[in-house]
Amino acid sequence: MNLSKYKTAVVIDRSPNPTDKPNDTSFDFKVVNVFEWEDVKDPIAHTLKTYTPGNKDKLFFYPGCDVPRYKVRSWAQNKNISITTNEAKATHVIAGIKTVSNCVNRSNRFMSDHADVYCNWLDKNFPGSAHASELKAIIKSTTYDKVLINRTIMGGYMNSGYGTSSRHSSLLAGDYGFKELLGDMPGSVWTTWHSVITVTDEDLAKLNNIAYPGSIVYSEQSLIELVNENSAIIDQKMYIQIKTMFESVNREDKLMALSIMSNCNVKPSLHFLLLLLQEFATTIVSLKEHKHVNFKSLLKYLALPNWDRLTVDNIIQCLMDKDELTMQIVKEVAEGVKTTMQNAHNTTHFKINTITVSNDVKNHMLEKMQQEKSTQLIGKEE
Repeated sequence: MNLSKYKTAVVIDRSPNPTDKPNDTSFDFKVVNVFEWEDVKDPIAHTLKTYTPGNKDKLFFYPGCDVPRYKVRSWAQNKNISITTNEAKATHVIAGIKTVSNCVNRSNRFMSDHADVYCNWLDKNFPGSAHASELKAIIKSTTYDKVLINRTIMGGYMNSGYGTSSRHSSLLAGDYGFKELLGDMPGSVWTTWHSVITVTDEDLAKLNNIAYPGSIVYSEQSLIELVNENSAIIDQKMYIQIKTMFESVNREDKLMALSIMSNCNVKPSLHFLLLLLQEFATTIVSLKEHKHVNFKSLLKYLALPNWDRLTVDNIIQCLMDKDELTMQIVKEVAEGVKTTMQNAHNTTHFKINTITVSNDVKNHMLEKMQQEKSTQLIGKEE
């Protein structure tokens, strides 16, 4: 993310409680920061610091965090940790994968390249209005020579890109629509639905905190691991039990299976969790309870592109991302892929005998083995 590349602009919208005719309360406006999409599209939450709990910590949550607060409170009680609703009092701020997208507003608006046209319109429709004067002053002081306007409040004739459109019904049209003000000016004065990326000052402060390496912002994913650290681990035996529950005709059995998955100790259960998601996604989606916060929190931690349509590659990638891929898993998956390919593609004269893994998997496993070897050597020296 490049948070230094922005300009300020004025966004003008309908008032939440408009009247029948244009007046001081017909419209609202606010100053926002305008970005290019390339500068704010990159998710940062993956690179946030890991949270390590400490005595008397105070946690504040940014928007976009799905970890269940009741689970955090239950876990925090025994560690003398509390949750605060005041960011200024927090010792640690928690941000999630979706925090960035929650802070960024992407919308389509009409955009004027001639801010003076709108100021002239305000003079004619609201002479002596303090509200309009305040808006004019802000328009003239912004660094972005544009005014961003919601289509529903525009009056007059606009260039639609396909010729001149008819007059829009509008609370702000007043006695003087934009056509009268534009006169002989070209239609390009107003452009149609321009995609604009806006961020409020409050949300820009959050993004700057997230991007700054020395800040007190920490990863929600690390907190999810801590909250679930004393929960059940799904091993081979439990995996078979959960499969049986999902295959049952009894809805209560299916709900129990979903609950176990949602509340397990995620990291050591990861391989079997992914297998269950792959096998029973259709069943899980059919349960309205899959929208509950615990399961949403699990999905947030997994950060899968399409959790309900998992492929072998998705599973392996997730295991690598969470550093839970082992040689045993690689061998089991490779054997399964080989059998599947043999059944699908073996012919009388051509047989599939061997398959290989990608360089990404090879490099990941080599790096992991080197780390384990270094750990063992350090242990012997001590």
